[in-house]
Amino acid sequence: MEYIEGNIMSGYLRDPNKQEFSLRPDLHPRVLERAYHRMADVLLELSKPEFPLIGGLLRSEDGSFIVGKRPLTFNMNRISQFSNIALSVFKDSTFESASDYFEE
Repeated sequence: MEYIEGNIMSGYLRDPNKQEFSLRPDLHPRVLERAYHRMADVLLELSKPEFPLIGGLLRSEDGSFIVGKRPLTFNMNRISQFSNIALSVFKDSTFESASDYFEE
């Protein structure tokens, strides 16, 4: 998977007159359909890489990605951020299987 320079899709889809996220009322259905297709393409690409461990990704010296640190889910980050729980309470290593991860 490669990085492609561009603009954030939400900048095109978001209604600039509202503070909370909502779609622009003048958005043509074809534009929205194309956006959904592109999002689906990205999700499909993200599902392809296979790694030997479960954890956080690091970029190695040769530019490839390796699993080299603990996984940090969105929920783990939010718990740490808003409830004053240190990230150190979570296991600080990778996992070999999904069952190991969910037992943690």
